[in-house]
Amino acid sequence: MGKIIMIGAMKGGVGKSVTAFNLAYSLQKKGKKVLAVDFDPQSNLTTCFGAEDVDVAIGDLILNVIEDEELPERGEYIWERNGVDFIPSTIGLSAVEAKLRLEMGTEKMLAAVLEPLRGDYDYILIDTCPSLGALTINAMAAADEVIVTVNPQLLAMKGLADFLKTVKKIKSCINEKRTNFEPPSGKRTKQNEVEWLEWQAHRLAPRVLMPKNMFRKKAEELLDNDINSCDELIHQLAEFFIVSRSSVKIRLLEVGLEERISGFQDYEAVYAELNRTKDFVPLTLEESFQMLSDNPILEEWVESYGLLFVDGYFVVPDKKNITVKNGEIHLTKRAKTNLPTCALNIREQHFITYKYAQEDLSCYAMMYKVDSEEIDQRLLLFSPRIQSDLKESIDDKDVPGIYEKAMKDIMGNSNDETEKEFLRLLRDEDTTLCQSLTFMIDKKGWTDPLDFYENTLVHENYLKRIRDNESNKMESGTIMAICVGLGLRRDLIEEVYQKSERKLHPYQDPDRIWLKIIDRYPCISIVDFNRLLEVVKMEPIGTKDRKNSKVS
Repeated sequence: MGKIIMIGAMKGGVGKSVTAFNLAYSLQKKGKKVLAVDFDPQSNLTTCFGAEDVDVAIGDLILNVIEDEELPERGEYIWERNGVDFIPSTIGLSAVEAKLRLEMGTEKMLAAVLEPLRGDYDYILIDTCPSLGALTINAMAAADEVIVTVNPQLLAMKGLADFLKTVKKIKSCINEKRTNFEPPSGKRTKQNEVEWLEWQAHRLAPRVLMPKNMFRKKAEELLDNDINSCDELIHQLAEFFIVSRSSVKIRLLEVGLEERISGFQDYEAVYAELNRTKDFVPLTLEESFQMLSDNPILEEWVESYGLLFVDGYFVVPDKKNITVKNGEIHLTKRAKTNLPTCALNIREQHFITYKYAQEDLSCYAMMYKVDSEEIDQRLLLFSPRIQSDLKESIDDKDVPGIYEKAMKDIMGNSNDETEKEFLRLLRDEDTTLCQSLTFMIDKKGWTDPLDFYENTLVHENYLKRIRDNESNKMESGTIMAICVGLGLRRDLIEEVYQKSERKLHPYQDPDRIWLKIIDRYPCISIVDFNRLLEVVKMEPIGTKDRKNSKVS
């Protein structure tokens, strides 16, 4: 779903229209689909776009909504300039504002115009007039976010406080975005249809199972009977109506009981997972693998979409998202600015334990960031229901094909002469394992035994034995350590094992864990590889003690 952003201020001449204009083209240059809306009777943004002889403007659309008439065809009111769509304005919008002040319940007239367009754009930008009248309130009611433009001047700053107060009031009274569930958008796919059913279930089912009057009456009855805990109230209502605790939480707010329940001491804690999560928290290497190992839900997502761990995030494998510099893998600038569409949303939450806390968090794949007996806990949370942007971007793609191509792009090209020769040697019956590995070692430039050790953690004496063709019967862990040090992909590692006459067992430990790391952590160093093995309490690969180890 597209994001609606309002650009506003209490004072004219502070750069609202220019900001909206420049922001629209900046987002367009980044590949975003943008709609700019001139919602100012002065029509400065319309002038910026060079629109003249406007037949249908935003004011006409608002009148259509007020009179309960159908909107005209989009081509009649949406203009286009150099890749940016916009809806113009005229001075006639002033008359519309006067009508809005006379009508009841007109705060969401602009929202009614823009909501049908939301699915077609990444961003909808609203340029507003320098006042706190009916037009500005409509813009606030429609917006997801507000950008306030202000000059470092006394008069401009004086109006800022009033403007922010109005934003807060609109947010709490008119523009309430409380539910975690949004209707899906994008192409019609099987997955999309399932998402629609899920959304309808979440929106409809609570209202069917918990009718407003009945629900409120039952909640007030419990509150009047000495219920002194938000946690206990939700638990009893969930059991009475046979619904989830999350549904009860949202329903309590929808029926107007927030003020009464917010007085409970545990209110903030109980509602923490709905209200106070920090999006897109980068994970440490150990955190990522711990979550992946502990949570089947997260593991299924990562494997289903072929995601790779890069710079703290599980990311869609694509050259647009991933780059390699000096043998290290990193996110591209594009990926860093488009995390919702290319990375899993792992959230961070601080919460206070309460009696039924585990029930609230049962829908998440979670990990205790701070594992202690203290009351205040920090959690890392993954929930499938908040990954809609990512799913939309990859559901219609050939995931296995993307993954295979990306791994070759990232860790070596299948047409590369070095790789071709390495594969030839591995498949040549007259060439030994040592001879094949020597070829790749020479390509890496490991002339010093210490270079060999630092990259593989295999005792440096092994280098001479490999070059002398004396170690063709190596242990499985030694082979894997050398493969990791050489930076080989999984398909090449499998070829090496076949050459060694040892078998890899994808469904048995330790091979299963080794391959999981290889698949999800490209270009990983041997040191980091062993750090992940330590997370799951498995033996490291390579030589444990360089000085004292013996070569068999």
